[in-house]
Amino acid sequence: MMKPKSKLTVIGMGSLIKSDDGIGIQILRKLKENEELKEVPLLEVGTSPMNYLEKISNSKIIIGIDAVYGGEGPGSIYRFTLDEIERKGETRKDAHGFSLPDVIELARARTGFPIEVIIYGIEPLDLSLNIQLSSPVKKALPKAVTEIKKEIKQISSAG
Repeated sequence: MMKPKSKLTVIGMGSLIKSDDGIGIQILRKLKENEELKEVPLLEVGTSPMNYLEKISNSKIIIGIDAVYGGEGPGSIYRFTLDEIERKGETRKDAHGFSLPDVIELARARTGFPIEVIIYGIEPLDLSLNIQLSSPVKKALPKAVTEIKKEIKQISSAG
């Protein structure tokens, strides 16, 4: 099996013009402000993870960040694995009909990577055409950034 080009890649998903749907990208941009994370590829994939198949298939671990309905109220932060999402069968497709699990499956078929996919989801309140985050989601943003940063550091420091 080939060796991955990077140990970890973080991808922010969603649409910045649909209020809380942009939370994945907003969090990614906050992570980019951290000097200590500059070695970690941080990708804004927006609504088309398929466009990043090459990078995704060359990373051992993927952390995806997106708006996710989990049923615990707006602003709730969830952490789960790709396998857990696939069991629930809840995934969003991009304009070309590809969901993140589809892209991961293609990536694995190409290279065997990523071997692990972790998803951080923030429960949205508002998905209307609006560039502002709703109040509960905006409030959750710093906590989500802190949790994800901690996870990135753990993965980066693990052998």
